[in-house]
Amino acid sequence: MCEECCSADQEHPHDHDHDHGSGPADRVRQEWDKAKQHCEDFRREANERLEKVRQTTLGDLMDGALEGVKRRPGLGLIAAAAAGFFLGRLFRR
Repeated sequence: MCEECCSADQEHPHDHDHDHGSGPADRVRQEWDKAKQHCEDFRREANERLEKVRQTTLGDLMDGALEGVKRRPGLGLIAAAAAGFFLGRLFRR
């Protein structure tokens, strides 16, 4: 309670801007609300990305890979060599 305007036996007779020393429970509730909001934002973003992945076709992936190789042919060559190496190791007897 604020001693200037509120007494212990009455509730707040008027609205005012100063803090009455919000307790730990209020701070926990505020942090919980913030955490819930962050989780909702994360969930919404994950759903949007998942929907985008679901709509992506194999042709879209191939087009993206070809564009990447056109921009950086050396990196494309290294990636192809690495993929060949790992596929060779995978299917070796």
